[in-house]
This record gives sequence, C-alpha cells and structure tokens, in this order.
Amino acid sequence: MVVTGRSTLLAQWSQLPGTDSIAYSVVFADDHYLFAGTQIGDMFRSADNGSTWEVANSGLPDSSIFVTLYGEPGLLLLGTGKGAFRSTDNGLHWQLVADQITSHKTVHQFFRLGQYLLMIADSGVARSTDQGSSWDTVHIGLHFAQSKYAIASNGGQLFLATQSEGVYRSIDSGVTWRPVNAGMEHELIYSLCAGINFILAGATDRILLYRSVDSGNSWSNLDKEVRDISNGFYALATFGDSNVIGISAWGVVHSTNQGVAWSVINDGLSRGGLVGAEGMCITQKDVLIAAVRYGIWRRPLSELLTPPSGVEDATTGATMTRLGQSIPNPTSGEVIIPYSLAASGHVSITLYNSLLQQVATVVDAEEPSGPHTARLEASALPPGAYYYRLHAGSVNLTRQMIVVR
Repeated sequence: MVVTGRSTLLAQWSQLPGTDSIAYSVVFADDHYLFAGTQIGDMFRSADNGSTWEVANSGLPDSSIFVTLYGEPGLLLLGTGKGAFRSTDNGLHWQLVADQITSHKTVHQFFRLGQYLLMIADSGVARSTDQGSSWDTVHIGLHFAQSKYAIASNGGQLFLATQSEGVYRSIDSGVTWRPVNAGMEHELIYSLCAGINFILAGATDRILLYRSVDSGNSWSNLDKEVRDISNGFYALATFGDSNVIGISAWGVVHSTNQGVAWSVINDGLSRGGLVGAEGMCITQKDVLIAAVRYGIWRRPLSELLTPPSGVEDATTGATMTRLGQSIPNPTSGEVIIPYSLAASGHVSITLYNSLLQQVATVVDAEEPSGPHTARLEASALPPGAYYYRLHAGSVNLTRQMIVVR
C-alpha cells in the first residue's frame, strides 16, 4: 500500500529486550558487543546481541549527554556534551582525551579517513594519528563561532556540515577548508552522508535536504521530494551503492536511489517511531537506532537492501555472457557461482559486503569462452548480504547472495 509517497512494509522494527523505558541517544555494534548509551550518561554493553545488558560506565562523567559513538577493532570513541572519551578494552574503562581542545564542549562525530581519525566538535576539527590517544586541531579556514555537526567523505575529499555557512570541503585530509555552497541557501546543515557518486546534506530549517553529484561543487534542492516525509534530517547514513537511511523527529525514512525519492519505514516503531538525532548504526546485517524514550530498535539490512545502481540484469551484455545465482542461497558454507563467457579473455569476479567494501577476489584469470563455475568458501564471512560482480571485457554483471549462520 502506498499513500502520499509513504510505503507500508510487511517487515518491521523490533525492540531489543530491556530497552523500553530509557532515553537512548547512541548505539554501536561490532563483532563481539553491542553498546547503547543514554541521554543522561549511562553506557550499557551486551555480549549476546541485546538479550542482556551490563553497565560499562567506568571513567565517564555523570549526567553528560552522549552525542556520538564510534568504533573499530580495539577502539571506541564517545562524544559527549563534556568532551571526548576513549576506550581500548571494549568499554570496560573510558578515558578523557583531547581535553585541551574539547573541554566542556560538545563532540558531534568521529570519522576515519585513511591513517587519520577526525573529531568534529563545537570547538573545531581535530585530527589524530595514534588511534585517538592525542589530537591536534586542523581547521584552517573555519570560523570558531560556527557549530560543526557532521563529516563525510567522497572521492577522498572531506565535507563538513556547519550551522550557519552550509558545507565546507577539505582536499588535504582536513587541514584546510573552503566553503562549497553553490545552490545552497546557507541553511543550518546538521547531517551529511556520501555514497560513491553522491553527497547528501540534511538540514533542520526551511530547505530540508540538498544533494550533490559533483563532489560538492553544486547542490540541488530536494525539499519538494522530502517535505511530506520529514521535518528535517538529524542523521543520514548510506549502505550499498544507492541506499540511504535518514532520521528525523517524524521517524525513519529510506531511499533506494541516492536520496532522490524516499519512503517512511516506521513500521513497528512505537509512538510514531520518534528517534534520537545521532542514534543510528549500520552493521553488516542490521540497522540499529536509539529512540528517544522508547529504546533500541533493530531491523535486518536485507529487508531494505537493493542492488547497486547501474547493475545490469544477469543476462545483459554480450549474447552469452551471463552470471548465475550462487548455489545455495542463502549459504553458510561453500557456494558455487555459475557464469558463461561470450568470448575468451580476462575475467574477474569480486565479492563485496553490503557497504560495498571489497572482501574477496573469487576469479582473476584469462579464460576461454563458454560455461564456467567458481567456488567461494563463505563460512568465514560475517552473516549478511553480499554482492558478487563479474567483469569481462565491457560487461559488468552483479548478483546478491546472503550468508547466514
């Protein structure tokens, strides 16, 4: 059923046990733990995917609003209303970092770009090369009076959302910044996300969403496309090549075409799906959101995933060049990938995860024309949706496979 651009999906969000009466603001998951932080300064950790929780508050300030939580193997970084905190033991202990930069300032986001970690705070932009232990300010060209909310990367360039002057861009890993606002009306830009070929800038006033397909050189106004489904974008995140999830006070919205068209996906969320401004995490298999007053919610990524844009049907291209569905699908072990080549030549089959990160090369060889099969051992892959892409001459074909446990 579709009513005024809103869609009702059969699948729904599910609330994690024990999180139904607390105001959460941040959530993060890795291969071992699930973390959830509240608006009043409590951090919880779960080792069983959210079934049970333990307190993980050691070293954190009392009654500090948690704003953003970032993680990678062996490292957690927490942004609060009272500065930045770091944990290297899976949240058991936290230590204040960058106090000279962020003392009693709000930290809005952490971001990884190659060897650098970047931190976005009201006091400016800081950068670390030692896993967040020490930080240096890097904000040449930025005004200290600006509030800075979010950061994203596209084509190796950094983009920064500011409160009063739109979006800034850095081409030197964050050292210097220049405004890139052509087509913008200098809105309060609160959120950013970037895919392979696009950038979205979410606002909370008047114009609600901008989109750029030329690395920020120009922006188009998508207000008419989103006015009926959002009152502003407090968080944006991409997955796959074309999928975007947005969060506003009205709930959760989803786009499958790089932010051009949207649908509401509040199904199952209590009280209209009202959610927190920063509370979203996308893992290999789930989308997690931290809802204001109403708990931590989960939805399988596979329910929302669409193939990458520009993907041809598996029989498109040269007359006999085909890519078959992996067998079995879903899988928890070895799979066979059938394919056929119209002409002899070099062929590659590459595997990508749901975030379009390359995880394996299945085939990379010169092969004769005709039918072929490739084998892939998937038992070591994390559960979730994957894409395998065949490249042969001018033909590029893609299919999806699902790994389960």
